[in-house]
Amino acid sequence: MIRHISNADIARILRELAIFYEMESVLFKPRAYEKVAENVEALDREVADLYRESGLKALRAIPNVGTGIAAHLELLLKRGTFPEYERLQKKFPVRLEELMGINGLGPQSIRALYAKLKIKNAKELETAARAGQIAQLPHFGTKSQEKILKGLAFLKKGVGRFLLGAVEPIVTAMEERLRRVPGVGRVTTAGSYRRRQETIGDIDILVKVKEKRKLVFRGNGRTAYEHLM
Repeated sequence: MIRHISNADIARILRELAIFYEMESVLFKPRAYEKVAENVEALDREVADLYRESGLKALRAIPNVGTGIAAHLELLLKRGTFPEYERLQKKFPVRLEELMGINGLGPQSIRALYAKLKIKNAKELETAARAGQIAQLPHFGTKSQEKILKGLAFLKKGVGRFLLGAVEPIVTAMEERLRRVPGVGRVTTAGSYRRRQETIGDIDILVKVKEKRKLVFRGNGRTAYEHLM
């Protein structure tokens, strides 16, 4: 059975793998997975649909996808996960979408914070920073701790802006709903979300229709008619 995993979710998982590999200090793989994530997002069709039609051959046809990544994608479509992803999640049980959105943090600093202080999310990070624990770590110091606190404060004060990790489930749900609308072809989220910015102000979704026609969207008891050209 092939699971319907959206291209956005596939790209997110590939980007997480890229970050995990950076945390492991693995060479070349981070950029390779990032490239494939970008290529998946640029596809005109869903990876799941392509795989249903042509199997592994369709996955290998995606630019920059080699044998290893194709095998990962195939398992992802069949099982919803794959061993390498599970291994890295177990090794680094951190909320990447939260921590990567904080100014002053990157893959290696997230790895160090988890190794030394078992920090897994933004809340634990703030607690440690306010307690002065981060300043005592090698390669961090007082300036790094202050930068992290400022980054956390910025996220809290951002009027009308939300953490990338908090927005992702909403975007995924919106994309899935749009794909079920008759006449809709490709659905892609653009703007700051696609650029993986640390905070998101609004959600810009691009919809490609199969033909010029009137589409009907129903929700919250209202019906909106939009001409998508």
